[in-house]
Amino acid sequence: MEIRPYISVFGCFLIHFGLGTFPTFGNLNPYLTSYLRNRVDGTVTYGKVSWWFPEKKSTVIGILTSGYAAAPLLMNYVQTFFVNPNNLAPASDGYFDDPDVLDAIPSVFLLMAGVHGCFLFVGLLLYSEPKSREVEKGLDNTVDIKEVTNENSPGPELVESKDLAVTPQEALKTKQFYLLVITAVCSFHSVTFVNTFYKVFGQSFIHDDTFLASVGSVSSAFHALSRGLIGVIQQKTSYKSTVLILFGMKTVLLFTLIASSTGGKAMFLIWVSVLYATFPICFVCIPAVNAEVFGMKYTVVIYGMILFMAGASSIVWPVIFTELIPILDGLECFV
Repeated sequence: MEIRPYISVFGCFLIHFGLGTFPTFGNLNPYLTSYLRNRVDGTVTYGKVSWWFPEKKSTVIGILTSGYAAAPLLMNYVQTFFVNPNNLAPASDGYFDDPDVLDAIPSVFLLMAGVHGCFLFVGLLLYSEPKSREVEKGLDNTVDIKEVTNENSPGPELVESKDLAVTPQEALKTKQFYLLVITAVCSFHSVTFVNTFYKVFGQSFIHDDTFLASVGSVSSAFHALSRGLIGVIQQKTSYKSTVLILFGMKTVLLFTLIASSTGGKAMFLIWVSVLYATFPICFVCIPAVNAEVFGMKYTVVIYGMILFMAGASSIVWPVIFTELIPILDGLECFV
């Protein structure tokens, strides 16, 4: 058995781990906001590796992107131990005002840069592309777009063959592209909101900073494991059924998360952890079906277009939440 493909996949896992800074900001957000409030302004408030396994794109994408989700499993504890080693609770206004905590916050970014940089460096050393890309044979000839009914797609989709190479311009003319964009938009805003504010919400009734950091780490473990598992499930079943299940779970959990304020630590940990397990839609389900629908040749460009549109939509959400949080006292925004 050739070991190189597996080393390359592990290298990509480490690269994603090194890039996994964003999910840790749910844990870091209260510290950073407290620093800005006390020290700055008192008014501040809160692809290609799948070429090794062309027949298992969903599974491989799930495994390697789980590195991005797994980063907080380590970094939440590192951040909390570095910034708040004595497990001090925030003041009555919800912000940290202890001088030792505030003094440590600027330096934590240097620590994060060093740790993530090391993972990126090792991952890049391990990563390699196949010398012989059987998947790309015949991709130089584009094919006509044909619509067929396929359970593995969001409605009518493109026939996948080894020649399939839909260009970005052609993708923009298909219904499938915009269905994937809509799916990404619906998934993206809840991922961003929960990841950023789960700790702020938890602090309203849980006065244990170390426990809240642990919630982020356990949730990240659920997220990382779910990425690999969801990749396998989609490989064995279909994109449509996988996404419907994840959206259904996410909707129920978001509507009931507010009840965790009366259910205590255990309920909060379970709800946030399972919520994180529903996050792989944008980063596992869509990349895999994108490659199947449009072909491998332009899959990176087309997926980037989908993410760009989903990311651009996130400009609207902060404006909405800024208006809603004062009215709803913050908690109902999860609903």
